[in-house]
Amino acid sequence: MCEFFKFNTYGFAGKSCKICNVLLCKWQWNLNKILAKVAMEQLVEKYGKLGVKAQFFTDPREAMAWLEKQV
Repeated sequence: MCEFFKFNTYGFAGKSCKICNVLLCKWQWNLNKILAKVAMEQLVEKYGKLGVKAQFFTDPREAMAWLEKQV
């Protein structure tokens, strides 16, 4: 079960519905990804106002290519 959803969804006799728990965990995972992306975009904007070029990547090759273009 997902750590944020430790309850039995549509459970019967104390047994939880595994499909429901998987769906809840997936929803929670996607929400965390969205919130992290928003936080990163706010950092880019904040440091951009200070004259610092910042960008976040998930692929290190893309990050290195971007970094080489900045020099």
